[in-house]
Amino acid sequence: MNFASRVLLIIVLIIAGFFFPLAWLGAAIVCFTIFAEVSPRKARKDDGRFPHLASDPPDWYREIVDCTESPAEVAFLDMMIACYDLKPVDRALRGNGLVLRMQVEVEKYRLDFLVDDNLVVEIDGLQWHGSPEAKARDAERDAALAADGYAILRIPAKIALYDKNNARDLVESKRRVAVDMLVRHNAARKTALRRALRPKTVSATAGSHLAGVGRFVEDLNKRSSEMLAAQKAREIDPEQIAAVVQEMMEMIGYIESGIERLRTSLSTNMKRSAASFEALLQEKKDIPTPTTLSTAQARLAGMRAIRDSVETHLHILQEIGAKPEHVREYDAGLDSLRERKQTMDKERRAK
Repeated sequence: MNFASRVLLIIVLIIAGFFFPLAWLGAAIVCFTIFAEVSPRKARKDDGRFPHLASDPPDWYREIVDCTESPAEVAFLDMMIACYDLKPVDRALRGNGLVLRMQVEVEKYRLDFLVDDNLVVEIDGLQWHGSPEAKARDAERDAALAADGYAILRIPAKIALYDKNNARDLVESKRRVAVDMLVRHNAARKTALRRALRPKTVSATAGSHLAGVGRFVEDLNKRSSEMLAAQKAREIDPEQIAAVVQEMMEMIGYIESGIERLRTSLSTNMKRSAASFEALLQEKKDIPTPTTLSTAQARLAGMRAIRDSVETHLHILQEIGAKPEHVREYDAGLDSLRERKQTMDKERRAK
């Protein structure tokens, strides 16, 4: 989010804070992000793999060399130590006005070397940086670091190994560029912030966002209208309605055959259930032919409920079997349950 959008957001949050005080906290957080972005970058303290060393220990060189990842990086480190008389101080190598840090974490990247906290030095070997994919990845990385005010110097591994004077000259020339680049970067950020604070910029940003919201709402309405039109088209699609009606007719035939089996059984209760199902089915059949898909699907759902009940009774009928004594026992049990329920209902009403 750019400065103008954040300034507008701060204004909105401050106004909202009079109704919802918690919004003021959000405004303070956004203010802090702007302050952190325009403030001069401070010297880094999170120095990656750089070892914690006591004051100028005798074996400091060996511990620092262990932080490097290739012979070319060792050669570059040796050149920098020799040319600038570097010594370990406060988790960095310092000497002759130069600060050298190693394997520093910046953003989401880990840097080979960082000079004076604003010059990134990468030692590029063909094995890891020679392919087109690696070059594209390096270019993306360099662009991200440059956007944060860093200058980038890529030194081929063969120069670091075999042409140390050239490597030193590259560092020296780029150090001056890095200072100017950081000054311009900080000035550009402050200028952008001052421009974002102008009422004209705030109003233009608000208008732009409102126009974006309007386009979003318009697009949302358009999509909703298209979905509604498509839904209406499906609702009156003759083919889909006919398919549902055909499935419903097939189900009616299945239900009628099941009702006939219940009606011809020896069980009085099964015959009574068959009469109830037949009346319910006739009621559904008397409804006019559906003209919309949702109506047809609702009718089909009702038919499925009748079918499920009929199938349950058919399953019970199969369990009873065809023996008269089993049927009488089943009917007697149901009659007893029915009488008990009626008695309980009378007692409940009496209370």
